[in-house]
Amino acid sequence: MRTFLTISALLAPMVTALLGTPALAQSALPGPGGGTLKAAHSGLCLAVAAGNRADGAAVTQQPCTGGDEQIWDTKPQRSGVAYVNRMSGKCLNVSGLTNALTQAGTQVFQWTCAGAANDTWTAQAQTWGSGYRLVAEVSGMCLNVSGAFTSVGAGTIQWPCVGAANETFTSTAAGRAAAPQSALPGPGGGTLKAAHSGLCLAVAAGNRADGAAITQQPCTGGDEQIWDTKPQRSGVAYVNRMSGKCLNVSGLTNALTQAGTQVFQWTCAGAANDTWTAQAQTWGSGYRLVAEVSGMCLNVNGAFTSVGAGTIQWPCVGAVNETFSSAPAAGMGSTTGPGTGTVGGSGSGTGGGSTGGGGGGTVPPGDAPPATTGLIVAKHSAMCVENPGAQTAAGVGIDQWPCEPGATHMDWTFVPASTGYQIRNAKSGLCLTVTNGATNNGAGTSQQSCDASTTGGLWTLRKVGGFYEIVAVHSGRCLTVSSASRDNNAAVIQWDCTLQDNTVFALVPPAPPSAWTPLTTLGLVPVSATVMPSGKVMLWAAESRTSFGSGNGTWITVYDPGTGTSNDTYVSNTNHDMFCVGTNLLPDGRMMITGGITAGGTSLYNPDTNQWSTGPTLTIPRGYNANVTLSTGETMTYGGSWSGNIGGKSAEVWSAAARSWRVLTNVSGDAAAEPGVDLYRADNHFWLFGVSNGYVFHAGPSREMHWIGTGGTGSFASAGNRADDAFSINGTATMFDVNRIFKAGGAPQYQYQPANGATYTIDIGRGPGSTPTVAAAAPLQFARAFHNSVVLPSGDVIVVGGQTVPIPFTDSTPIYYPELWSPTKNTVVRLAPISVPRTYHSIALLLPDGRVLSAGGGLCNCSADHPNLQILTPPYLYGANGQLASRPAITAAPTAAALGSTIKATTDRAVRSFALVRLGSTTHTVNNDQRRVPLTISGSNGTQYILALPSDPGIVTPGNWMLFALDAGGVPSIAKIMRIR
Repeated sequence: MRTFLTISALLAPMVTALLGTPALAQSALPGPGGGTLKAAHSGLCLAVAAGNRADGAAVTQQPCTGGDEQIWDTKPQRSGVAYVNRMSGKCLNVSGLTNALTQAGTQVFQWTCAGAANDTWTAQAQTWGSGYRLVAEVSGMCLNVSGAFTSVGAGTIQWPCVGAANETFTSTAAGRAAAPQSALPGPGGGTLKAAHSGLCLAVAAGNRADGAAITQQPCTGGDEQIWDTKPQRSGVAYVNRMSGKCLNVSGLTNALTQAGTQVFQWTCAGAANDTWTAQAQTWGSGYRLVAEVSGMCLNVNGAFTSVGAGTIQWPCVGAVNETFSSAPAAGMGSTTGPGTGTVGGSGSGTGGGSTGGGGGGTVPPGDAPPATTGLIVAKHSAMCVENPGAQTAAGVGIDQWPCEPGATHMDWTFVPASTGYQIRNAKSGLCLTVTNGATNNGAGTSQQSCDASTTGGLWTLRKVGGFYEIVAVHSGRCLTVSSASRDNNAAVIQWDCTLQDNTVFALVPPAPPSAWTPLTTLGLVPVSATVMPSGKVMLWAAESRTSFGSGNGTWITVYDPGTGTSNDTYVSNTNHDMFCVGTNLLPDGRMMITGGITAGGTSLYNPDTNQWSTGPTLTIPRGYNANVTLSTGETMTYGGSWSGNIGGKSAEVWSAAARSWRVLTNVSGDAAAEPGVDLYRADNHFWLFGVSNGYVFHAGPSREMHWIGTGGTGSFASAGNRADDAFSINGTATMFDVNRIFKAGGAPQYQYQPANGATYTIDIGRGPGSTPTVAAAAPLQFARAFHNSVVLPSGDVIVVGGQTVPIPFTDSTPIYYPELWSPTKNTVVRLAPISVPRTYHSIALLLPDGRVLSAGGGLCNCSADHPNLQILTPPYLYGANGQLASRPAITAAPTAAALGSTIKATTDRAVRSFALVRLGSTTHTVNNDQRRVPLTISGSNGTQYILALPSDPGIVTPGNWMLFALDAGGVPSIAKIMRIR
């Protein structure tokens, strides 16, 4: 949820500019009952992708079908109306990130309705022609179909009003109301039974106090579960028969219109926050109960099925935990209480049985922290709770700030006491405290003396998935980032525990042993890179060292990790500006580079001879495309509307034998793109994995995954959605084991939209045509996009760099801390922080010595340029004493081998396992080359081991691989390079 009501001074010039246009009265567009918004220039209707209820989902033009995703209901607010999408219950919204509210070109999408200036519009008759323009209150600009594109999927922005056809809209009535009001319960009262759990909403028996929680309980028909209806305002009040109190949305401060606000009982007041309408769900059976005060639905919090789960209001999405049915009451008795009492804090329960630490054996209630010290990171912003300015004085207000390297004022210690934890700042030694011990929503926090008698200085923890609620003992309210702000210095306050992302935090323990080398300066800003069989790293920029435009050559540099030196060269003989390309490594060791600024270009680099050559021209010009090496030894490239025309980027295949590109006419360029997202971005940076028999598995970043056959004219079939994951552009997918992929992070739009920290494993072991097994993994502690992921020989995956809100050519909201995901433990831990941000145009690769190189970012002749690199020493290279471990060494191994063969490898000491990791090539977060294959030890003689290589080229893709040996402690050797064919 976002509200943006503090920018009136910025808006005044634009509002004044509007006075020259006819300030026409608010118009019924759509009229009562809702309707479509049809663009005059294209004849297409504005819609949210069917089923997409996420904040930030794009509003695009689509063929007019009259589906709920295209129906917009109006709700009066401020100086105009909100346009509420009937399918999602979300509002048409101008992006409020940074200063984008008043910028021409800012994206328009759906977002939780906030009653703010950026989701308020007026419909004004166009000054010439027919139709209406929709004017945003926040900026005075018009809703506009971007670029006046007539194609399906074109997105929407705000733009100065000029009366153009692409900012002119008409409406067709929906032909049906949003859903008819129903008598639920009917005359005589009855239960409210939740569809997802089969439990009934109730007040605790005998509890007649104002503020008593409404929870779900086994259906008994007792008076505490019976609700009588009483007509009032535009709907009804629901009156609990036992207490005589009304179902009520908390009216404390500004919580009335916030998603996640608690629903409880309160003395009936005939107000908007105790008025509801029962509406038939738009699909399925049952009814939703819609609060007049907010337009949101009664919701069983978290869709929990357990007895005692509480209720909140939440945007209406038709979910089963906001769907209710009723059984009539057995009798007509009425037991009303006196209607007295006070509001208590929300968030009941103390969590699972925990074992706290310290404090003379004291075990505070609730859950224990994962470590006694660490960072407190807000889930929604990935920023740290901090003592601003590292001040040492008491009374300093607590806020959030991007988590910085070596910032002790962001470190906190959890000190157990009898009823909770003191949370002490490492810099000041003072404790996180609700200022003056206040109990109200919105009360600020500050650092105060850690005196046991200080009210407001004790906290309990409640674990929620991979995150924690931090609950003030004295008030029962939760530590919260005010207004879900993503701004630096946003205040940290207390608020009702709603489970919204700004009320839960990652508690991030100190990093295990890990370290970065000092920065090494390069002669260019690297955007793409590959590891060569020599162990050196080739990195390249564009036709310029520090910017890009258009050219016929590319600046490259070759970095030697052994000497720390690099050599710059300008490659022009292939007439290819190799910026924003697809890359992959061929079975014979050569690198293939396709598309980019020179949209039809193809270049080949042979590391054995250090020679560049020109490849056959692409049939379909493209850029931001993705390459993948097939089990057949061929190359497939796919997508890439960044360069060339938008859309139509069908897959095409190259083979060394044919020396030409063959278009897969059955693998449409648009089919793997995320529906509802502008194709200019929706077909970028595909995650592609070559598997058996020439097939390719497409893992994303679209929500829907696919199997692609590359024989003949190709084949294309759905593999189902990536569970409940959202579109995750600029996230990563990494094959960490045979047929197993780790997806991490990404964002719902290419830029300006908050990233997610969602991680999943995808098991494709059943092969082409099957439905993969997708499972949620431990979430990232820092939501990010524009990052890179690198698989280690251990199978762990390191995620490095990125931004919480991806914005190209900036270092805003940077993530300095890498994270290491362990597939065996399903845990995520932070590692030592990098020295500089690694954001848009950064790269990361596994080196043959088992370390991870990270470089680049920028290429804009701006402050976000980073012409440098660092190398990470991961934790597996350290011993139990925290010092660098003694490493095993492979003293003998073949340099070439055949699939399905056995090989001999000799080590200098006993080892436990071996693994292959394919050499990587990466650009723009994509490294489809890298994959890890653990090897079976089929025999040994002393320290000579016989290793069985898989015979399937869909597992061991032909090409150059790194062979690692790992000892019993998981410490890897330096790799031997082996070409497998």
